[in-house]
Amino acid sequence: MFSQRRGEALGWYTSATQGGGLLGPMLGGILVYSIGFTPTFLTAGVIGALSVTVFFFIPKQESSKQRKTQSLKFIIGEFLDGLTSVVKHSGMLATSFAEAAKMMANGTLMAFLPLYGLSIGLNAAEIGLLFGIQALTSLLSKPTMGRVSDRLGREPLILLGLCCCGGMIIFMPQTDMFSLLLILAAGFGFGEALVTSSSAALIADLCQGKSIGAGMGLRGTIMDVGHASGPLVAGYLIGHISYFGGFAIIGAIQFLSALFFGLIMMGIKKPAVL
Repeated sequence: MFSQRRGEALGWYTSATQGGGLLGPMLGGILVYSIGFTPTFLTAGVIGALSVTVFFFIPKQESSKQRKTQSLKFIIGEFLDGLTSVVKHSGMLATSFAEAAKMMANGTLMAFLPLYGLSIGLNAAEIGLLFGIQALTSLLSKPTMGRVSDRLGREPLILLGLCCCGGMIIFMPQTDMFSLLLILAAGFGFGEALVTSSSAALIADLCQGKSIGAGMGLRGTIMDVGHASGPLVAGYLIGHISYFGGFAIIGAIQFLSALFFGLIMMGIKKPAVL
């Protein structure tokens, strides 16, 4: 719908998603404390049901009559063709793996930054603030960084974002100063915004209006694998070497992913029409 402002539009979209993820636990906690679990879940269900009405205001891209004339065989064929084209596209795979690397670092922080914070004497409120500043920085940065990617290109921002995330996570276990950890957490959130707002838009760019669903689906699957593997890999590393070593290796993966992504994208002369 926003082919000319794709990065900015996806930045707003991902910020809205993240904003809902932040508000849900906060409002849910207030409601549980005030009125109990049953009314809280009922309220959440009502909000979810009401949000369905938003879809009636989304402009249709094709007529319902055209959709009804497509047979099941045609739809399955289109699905398989799109999936095959996406999986074979090196640029989409490289972009998806870049997002997965970033999510590996994100998963590492979610699982082990609280434990590291406790080990250096931070209290629960201070640890919560670290995650709050990371999420807030990411949320506020995504629309702006998406707009920047529309003007300057996606690849430079993804490279910068991966390097930013890698640097921040490497330095985190090297300090026990809360103020410095706040700066590093905010820096990670900014790097996260650079990667996310640009990678989704780049996938859509490479699809050139066709097989976007398959491309986004591939990105989401690989991204989730990276997110899930972060705590597993980091837990093994931290258990065997230390917080410093574990975070350093996860950070190094960000730089290696940036190198891999850059080399692959240099070999792509122009977006392929899928």
